Amino acid sequence: MPLRVPPPLGVLRLRLDNAEGSCGDHAGRQKLRELVGDLVDTFGGEDFSVEEFLRVARDAELETAIRGLLFASELPGFVTSPVVVSRLRDADSETPRFQISMHVRNDEPVAGTVRMVVSISDVAPTIVGRPIPIPGKVLDRTRAHL
Repeated sequence: MPLRVPPPLGVLRLRLDNAEGSCGDHAGRQKLRELVGDLVDTFGGEDFSVEEFLRVARDAELETAIRGLLFASELPGFVTSPVVVSRLRDADSETPRFQISMHVRNDEPVAGTVRMVVSISDVAPTIVGRPIPIPGKVLDRTRAHL
């Protein structure tokens, strides 16, 4: 039976999972491991302030990503075009090959990253490739104030 998390804690858990993924996507899992190691070495299990945490994150070159995750309340707004599946010319092995393509845009001013996850019937989903950064939409401020 799956663990049921109360709604407020579920949101926190989702935010923490997103933070871990975003920081790892931003700088790599190794850099995130180094940050956690630096926190343990510096504070040894004791409490620390947000400012102290950000100082250690700055030393690990993760301050910007972590600051955004801690203080931003906005989220990116990804929109995709319809998926196009095309059959490619068969290779020498005569195994059918396909190409999947789509366009992704971000309709919000907050940047984010996306990953392609492919799922075929009963086969477990597969993450394809590296995270792709998508910048935030630039708002036309002159039109917004008219």
